[in-house]
Amino acid sequence: MENNDINEEWLTLFHTLSESQKRWSAAVKSLEIGYGGVSKVSHATGLSRTTITQDIKDGRRKVLKFLREGLPVISVNTKKELVGKFLNKGVEWRPKGNPTLVEDHNFRSRSDGNTIPYGTHDIGKNGGFANVIISKDTAEFATNSTSIWCKRLVAKIMQKHRKF
Repeated sequence: MENNDINEEWLTLFHTLSESQKRWSAAVKSLEIGYGGVSKVSHATGLSRTTITQDIKDGRRKVLKFLREGLPVISVNTKKELVGKFLNKGVEWRPKGNPTLVEDHNFRSRSDGNTIPYGTHDIGKNGGFANVIISKDTAEFATNSTSIWCKRLVAKIMQKHRKF
């Protein structure tokens, strides 16, 4: 990610959050950016680098505590994808001499549209699932995706621990 990923939309939302939400949001954004993220987010938000770094450490401690207790820790991710016969790094086994022909570049003009796969991954169990949305409301879809994950994959854990 580049510094331009700290856009006005994110900053507008950021300024509507409570103090604890701001710290958490800044920590997550800095991790999304990667190298130099803490400094970039600090500069954009006015939060100190120490505050952002501390929230990153606190988040990691909570994740490790939950994993030690056998509680679920999930990661939810999404990415817009073009639909079509595009080159991917995955593997598809085909009979010798019968390859699938694909485009060598992912041009939107050559796509059949786009889709938004949404994945929920249980870090502790190293498993999860992906589903694909039709709606453009990704926040609603994220909530539904997490709800489906809870109902299907962690019902027993939730009955036992009641924490998530």
